[in-house]
Amino acid sequence: MDVDRRDLETACRDAARQMGIIQIMLTFGPLAFLGVVLYLGQRENLEPPGDVSIVQTLSLVHGLLLVVSLPVSLFLLPTMLTNSRQLARCGQLEGLQAARCLVGGVMGRAIARIAVLEGVALFGLVVCLLGVLNGAMEEQPLYWLNAASLLVLVAVSLATFPTAERLEGEARRLLERL
Repeated sequence: MDVDRRDLETACRDAARQMGIIQIMLTFGPLAFLGVVLYLGQRENLEPPGDVSIVQTLSLVHGLLLVVSLPVSLFLLPTMLTNSRQLARCGQLEGLQAARCLVGGVMGRAIARIAVLEGVALFGLVVCLLGVLNGAMEEQPLYWLNAASLLVLVAVSLATFPTAERLEGEARRLLERL
């Protein structure tokens, strides 16, 4: 497949803007939800602490999900999403169309990576919300660690924020597989 450098740069520049907006929005949702959890945690008329066993159980599940999701989203998922059929289809195209096809594959991998971490962050925040609503957070403030997965999402989002150069590098690595 012949992809001109200028075509790849153009496709990456266009995609970086779109991907940046998508990544910001996928990260913003859990941040906004954290605001809701914190607001509800400040209310004075909370019920007395109830059964915290559900928060404890969900905290353990959340911890396991976080530990599993990191290697899956950062290493395994990008490898799995390198679809040989898509690469073959890109190989049949030329010029700017081929470049956009390659960059589309890179974008799909990036969205999947952030989406997995967003899901785990939202799960952690739901556990925090349950803890706030049933009073478990006052009894065991350690349950706020469930919000740590949001910090992981923000860190990964910032570390992998799409730039034209980053997308071009990933597209070139895909191009080498053809």
